[in-house]
Amino acid sequence: MFPIFKILIFWILGILLSSLVQVTPGLWVLMFVIFSIFFVSIYHTGGHYHLENGFLICILLSCVQIYEFADKNDNAIDVLEDGGYVVFLKIVERHKKTSQNYSYIVELKTVFGDSTYLIGRDCLLFQNIDTHSKHYYPGDFFYADVYMNDIVKPKHPALFDSYNYWRLKGITKHLWLKGVPIMKLEQPNNWYDQIRCKQVHWLELLNRQNLTTSTRQILSALLLGDKRNLDKELRAKFSNLGMAHVLALSGLHIGLIYGFFAFFLRFIFKYRPILLSICLVVIIVLYALLTGMSPSVMRASLMFLLHAVSLSLNRRVPSLNIVMFSALVMLIYNSNLLYDLGFQLSYLAVIGILYFYRFFKNYFETISPLKRFILGIAFVTISAQLSTAFLSIYYFHTFPVSFLWANLLVMPIMMLLLYFGFIYLLLLIFDVYMSYISHAMDVTIDLLLQLLAFIERFSFSPVLIYMTRNEVFYFYGLLILICWIFLEKKFKHLHFLYLYVLLGVCCYSFRKDGYKKELFVNASTNALVISVIANNEQVVLTNDVNSLDYLLGDYSLRNSISCLDTLPLRSEYSNAFFGAFGSHMSILNHQLMIVDHQLIRSDLWIDVDVLILQSFREDAYHIKEHLSPEVVLLDASIPNYERLRMKQLFSSQNIQIVDLKEDVYTKRF
Repeated sequence: MFPIFKILIFWILGILLSSLVQVTPGLWVLMFVIFSIFFVSIYHTGGHYHLENGFLICILLSCVQIYEFADKNDNAIDVLEDGGYVVFLKIVERHKKTSQNYSYIVELKTVFGDSTYLIGRDCLLFQNIDTHSKHYYPGDFFYADVYMNDIVKPKHPALFDSYNYWRLKGITKHLWLKGVPIMKLEQPNNWYDQIRCKQVHWLELLNRQNLTTSTRQILSALLLGDKRNLDKELRAKFSNLGMAHVLALSGLHIGLIYGFFAFFLRFIFKYRPILLSICLVVIIVLYALLTGMSPSVMRASLMFLLHAVSLSLNRRVPSLNIVMFSALVMLIYNSNLLYDLGFQLSYLAVIGILYFYRFFKNYFETISPLKRFILGIAFVTISAQLSTAFLSIYYFHTFPVSFLWANLLVMPIMMLLLYFGFIYLLLLIFDVYMSYISHAMDVTIDLLLQLLAFIERFSFSPVLIYMTRNEVFYFYGLLILICWIFLEKKFKHLHFLYLYVLLGVCCYSFRKDGYKKELFVNASTNALVISVIANNEQVVLTNDVNSLDYLLGDYSLRNSISCLDTLPLRSEYSNAFFGAFGSHMSILNHQLMIVDHQLIRSDLWIDVDVLILQSFREDAYHIKEHLSPEVVLLDASIPNYERLRMKQLFSSQNIQIVDLKEDVYTKRF
């Protein structure tokens, strides 16, 4: 029998190949038939085990490619250009609410224009918040007048890649709702939409209670998997201590729910294990649907379902086999999950815990229950961090050094909070309101936040680390080698570890020096950022400090910046490589100037290397004559039609134009 682990590996390989190999589905079908014929022939002759497995691998890869092609959505949406359309759509789920707009993931069913297009693709819909705004629920159908545009690609590698983020979810278009829907259709929702609507109603029920903002946010995330309204400070407090997983529904939460209901239902179905398993399966499925079916929830739910089925059949299945099988099922269901961060972290954490647990299993059986509980939390935390550390650093660029004792102190409280939170929510659902229970929830959350603040006060700050994709693969290879040689006691292969480390040292020694001198300019409609770096020092000027994370991304971390000065735009400042004198700046003997709507003095004759224009100007000839700029940067706050006109004016003067709404400007010195 072909092991489930090998099937999973080659299925993953097939998914990766599908994005690299462009072959028609007909050719894949032909290859599948040919490989099948060879496999059947060799199988009946016998004696060719390796050749037989080789053809079986080729058959499996062909199946993946055929399945991937059949699973691809219709590309009719790609023929639509940016502009206004009348559309028919369905709300799939709410995405986020900000002070300016609501956003939804919607299924775009039909587009009406010069022709009628049947689409059937997911899009991201934005609705401006005003007095006429109405919040929609999963399952709502309506015709609407929308403005459609593509999700733009990032302007620089250091910036967040929203295009790739949404593309992996099957979304490539933004829709902006114009006014109210033209016509809303009243249709009975299916059972899935009804369950998702229940989640929305229960979230609204929590938000209507007389609770503090922090309590509402934590309970929404902990009980119903809704982290969209968590404020940045609260999210950072958990993340800096290595406890972001507590607010993300995962195996911990599913396990507690499973254990809670298994304990009580065992008394009801004491002599009926099959009915007990069926009830647990139904509860876990409903909870997974209710909380949004995130990859971590799907993984944990599927694993507990398989565990419940195996118990009902009186068969003990190895935990690692259940993990591998659940991963295979999820990737067959949606191959894009392979690129999902939640999927990657969830499975790495579980595999790490299962692998390292067997080395301490015998020790756990000889100690007291209290010690077992404490050491169990410590062991699970360390195991999960070992297996996910490099991937977390790659995505989040930080490593929380205080994760161990933070989890030891907080996890017991979070377990109790989860149970009491569910009881509180059930009371609200059945319209049983007791003010002292709400007060108790507020007090509990307040004590939790005080404990986090105490831990943070006496903990080391998280270490900022930048890691490339190649480095992630290298360090995971190193971890696997160390485990293979020292934990599996394969000491005769120690020379492989020496060679691997030597290879890493050589690659690190010969890589290019990261120190450089560079000007970086980026802008949004609300903010402008000018960054100057020289070696490992950086000066940043901006008119909106709150926009720095968005406009700089991980630019500073990529360049190994150890000293950073942040200044308001048009400041007075000077150091060895940079000088700012209001709107005029000197960067390593290069001149930069910011010009708004003010007139250029007739007696001003200077050579400017980089000129930033923040408002519409028609005096391109006058600017060229007096300032002689090499490149003109157009601020993103300038209206589109004025920006287009300025591009034409300055291009006619043979001046290079960079539109900061569409690109960033970088210049190395």
